[in-house]
Amino acid sequence: MGLGFLNVGRATHGWLGYAERRGFIVSMRKAFLGRDTCGAQVTTSGMRSRVVCSWEDTSAFVGVRRVRNQIVQLNRTNRNGRPSTVMIPENDKFDQNTHMEGLSCPSCPAELFEVIRQEALQDSKDEPALASFMYSTILSHKTLGAAIAFLLGNKLASPALLDTQIMMLFLQIFDTHEEVTRQMAADIVAVYDRDPACEKYSTPLLNFKGFQAIQAYRVTHCLWNQNRKALALALQSRISEVFHVDIHPAAKIGSGLLLDHATGVVIGETAVVGNNVSILHHVTLGGTGAEGKDRHPKIGDGALIGAGSTILGNIRIGNGVKIGAGSVVLTPIPDYETAVGVPARILKTKKLAQEPSINMDHTSFMSEIWDDYMI
Repeated sequence: MGLGFLNVGRATHGWLGYAERRGFIVSMRKAFLGRDTCGAQVTTSGMRSRVVCSWEDTSAFVGVRRVRNQIVQLNRTNRNGRPSTVMIPENDKFDQNTHMEGLSCPSCPAELFEVIRQEALQDSKDEPALASFMYSTILSHKTLGAAIAFLLGNKLASPALLDTQIMMLFLQIFDTHEEVTRQMAADIVAVYDRDPACEKYSTPLLNFKGFQAIQAYRVTHCLWNQNRKALALALQSRISEVFHVDIHPAAKIGSGLLLDHATGVVIGETAVVGNNVSILHHVTLGGTGAEGKDRHPKIGDGALIGAGSTILGNIRIGNGVKIGAGSVVLTPIPDYETAVGVPARILKTKKLAQEPSINMDHTSFMSEIWDDYMI
């Protein structure tokens, strides 16, 4: 038996409710009332609480989870200058040899999440101020889906939709739709592979709102297909408010999507986006006409859509197509072509040899078309 100490504030109240649902030892409501609950002694001070937990083999909490090995301590100082402690199992050590290159199957959620946990553990040691955050969002969870459900539940919570409700809903979807979890893993790998600013697999999960918005959309899409349209639309509205990304729940989006920066992205109801597509900020996949028919673009696999592009109508953008930034596309684009301009025109260049979404090359066509280009 051991003791764990943790300062708890508003940011962690969702996890406490989640922990209660999963049979853990401290409930949110009783904790903040200062009651002793199943071996947890709680003292409150303003909006922050100090929780003293005792556990055995089956207990878990923020920073205190199931452990059978010796416990080592990670000391940190909170913003008030007072010391606080987060418990870390001794066997959770960062192994550089199994990190990154050690992934034999990067899109396998379980193996990918183990690497993410190792990154989070190392970040906790390198930056003690983030220790509680890393534990509540990653290290206290056993699966990728559980971590994302917790994070999105807290981000999307509102007075009308409580964080615990959202977390339970997301967990239910992830538990019953394995393909969604595989798509999440593929999206993380896509961001890591294509975005030079992403140096860790954990970065999209924790910090990139494009990735987070896509995972929230995937839940709304499942709800829409279950004919739970009212809830799907309510979540869509909230996702738009929080992330500034508006994706209709009925839209169909493949795996391996990079939504870079993401602000201002709009994807309409009958739009289809293939696999391994990269989309920059302020892109609109919009419809034409007021009739409720198929009226939105169909984006092929491996396409790259530059920042500020607008694609309107039920037109096909072929596999491996590159759309230049700021273009307005009103007509279909064949496979592996480059289209630029307002309205967009197909450039007379060699067809692209590989999917532009992978190398993220936005400007190489300039040297082929305008050798004397200058401002």
